[in-house]
Amino acid sequence: MPVNPDRLPGQGKLDVIVGTQWGDEGKGRMVDLLSQNADWVARYGGGDNAGHTVTVGKEIFKLHLTPSAIVRPELAVMIGRGVVVNPTTLLDELNMLHNRNIDVDPDRYLIDNHTRIITKDMLMEDALKEAVQGGKIGTTLRGIGPAYTQRTSRRGPEMGWFENANFDTDLKNYFEERIPLIRAMAQHPGVAETIEILTDKASSQNLSASEQRYLNLLQAATSDEPLDIKKETETLRKQLGQIKPYMGDTITRAHNLLNHGKDGLGEGAQGHLLDLTGGTYPFVTSSHPGPIGMEESFNIPSSRFDRVIGVTKAFQTRVGGGPFPTELSDEIAWKLRGTGANPWDEYGTTTGRPRRVGWLDGVLLKYAAKSSGMTEIAVTKLDILSGLEPQICVAYKIDGQWVETIHRVDDTKYWEPEDLKYETLPGWEEIQPGIKDWEQLPENAQNYLDRISEIAEVPVTFTSFSPEREGVVFRNQ
Repeated sequence: MPVNPDRLPGQGKLDVIVGTQWGDEGKGRMVDLLSQNADWVARYGGGDNAGHTVTVGKEIFKLHLTPSAIVRPELAVMIGRGVVVNPTTLLDELNMLHNRNIDVDPDRYLIDNHTRIITKDMLMEDALKEAVQGGKIGTTLRGIGPAYTQRTSRRGPEMGWFENANFDTDLKNYFEERIPLIRAMAQHPGVAETIEILTDKASSQNLSASEQRYLNLLQAATSDEPLDIKKETETLRKQLGQIKPYMGDTITRAHNLLNHGKDGLGEGAQGHLLDLTGGTYPFVTSSHPGPIGMEESFNIPSSRFDRVIGVTKAFQTRVGGGPFPTELSDEIAWKLRGTGANPWDEYGTTTGRPRRVGWLDGVLLKYAAKSSGMTEIAVTKLDILSGLEPQICVAYKIDGQWVETIHRVDDTKYWEPEDLKYETLPGWEEIQPGIKDWEQLPENAQNYLDRISEIAEVPVTFTSFSPEREGVVFRNQ
């Protein structure tokens, strides 16, 4: 691999892992794999709306905020200022890891003191917006959008507030500013309608866990006292007191580590097609899941990145609403999704909702690869296509013309093409467990990966074919 000319002699390498789809591509698995050659790993964006699953032996770790590499005891991990953190989720995660004998000592785990905090009012605002807009859950209801909105408005608490002498006053002023908004939104007729629908559904015990959470938030928001300021302040003071040993300056630490020859890995959340400006707007998240998120969170220019590794499933998935040109709803969809009985089946790590599934969209993959500056691609879940004749979408018909390359996806004509052109490739038998080399993959599976490389115009350098750490092979370079 050529040396990055922007990396000075003696400096550490820096690779960034990003999702090429709508999230859930298997980035956590790839971070765990690649972190064996790193000294530190940094989560740079998103919140607990994203979930990464890592399998270590027979143990499965489902993480929402903590970098996946925490399971490797020799590594330092960081949560950058571009992340929005729910203190409850973070503490639950730290306790879970500690109870499972994972070292979470503050010496190896640093959270930036300018990382934004998700508070109860943000959770309620998220739920109220859903109800106002029609009632259907389109987000994870984790307060992510409101948290980023508060940051953009230069409002809202951050980790460093805890160290200020006027912590209580600052929080009181913030909550007093927010309560009128919550009360005003709660008056919308769509809120009462949604509560009635969910309450009726609950009476027949048909509410999912995410729907029950939705109902609880709406009921709290419409109560006489949506926020008990004193109680919320006491809760946050206690939580941040527990988190305080982990707070610090992640930007300076990251730069110092690189300058002292320590190799780093940037861990993205979600995927490029959910990018606030580069994704399928408005069906997007509120941050930048791609390399720009690493730049913003750690003040490291993209020219300093040695590799930008895009992770894609061998097929397409999506949670929640939004465009999905290659979506399937037939028996093949059931094969791709699974039943939910296995941890690797297509059900959301955060919400538990079944994911929508479809054939790989090569047009969108090429778009994501080019607009994110990906240098290589990792393909996950290749084994799920075993026994099928896989298809890849290679062109959209737009304005009467077949196009293989698009440069934006924030327009309806790119979401709902007039037609799709597919290629059907020969299938392969089950991939045998225990293989160690690329050449041991079935020939047609290799051909499928080669075709992905050709379409994306970016090399596929490794692939996973089982959930275990060992279930990955690399292409000989």
